[in-house]
Amino acid sequence: KEDFEQYDVFAILGFPGSWEWPRGWEARYRMYASAGVIKAAGDKGFIGTLGPGVTFTKWDWNISLEFGTGAVYVSDKTFGRQDFGGPVQILGHGGISYHFPSNVTAGWRFQHFSDAAFYGTNNRGVDLHLFELSYRF
Repeated sequence: KEDFEQYDVFAILGFPGSWEWPRGWEARYRMYASAGVIKAAGDKGFIGTLGPGVTFTKWDWNISLEFGTGAVYVSDKTFGRQDFGGPVQILGHGGISYHFPSNVTAGWRFQHFSDAAFYGTNNRGVDLHLFELSYRF
C-alpha cells in the first residue's frame, strides 16, 4: 500500500564451524541483527531485526548466497494507509554478496516481513530491496 525506505546498521555473527559442500561451496550458520529507521508516507519509526540464517560461500568466485528468518520489531504500527497490526512481525530474507579484497563486501538482499495474519489485519507486509556495504572482521 505504501513505498517504504529503510536505513540501518547490521551485524552478522558467524557460528564456529562450517560444512564443505560439493564443488567447493562452504555452508555456515549465522545470526543476523539490525537496527535502523523505516520510513513511508511521511511517517518514520525504529526497526530492529534478529534471527538465524545460513550462508553458502564459494571462495573461488568471491560470492556468498544468504538465507534467513527471524523477528522484526517496528515502533510505529501504521505508516500512511498501511497498518502492520502490531509491533512484532515475521521476517524472511535472501541475498547475494561479492567479497572484495581487504575484507570489504557489497551485496543485495531481498527482505519481506509481515504479521502473517497474527493480528487479524489485512497486512500485506513490506518487501524491501536492500543494498549492503560491509567490512568483515
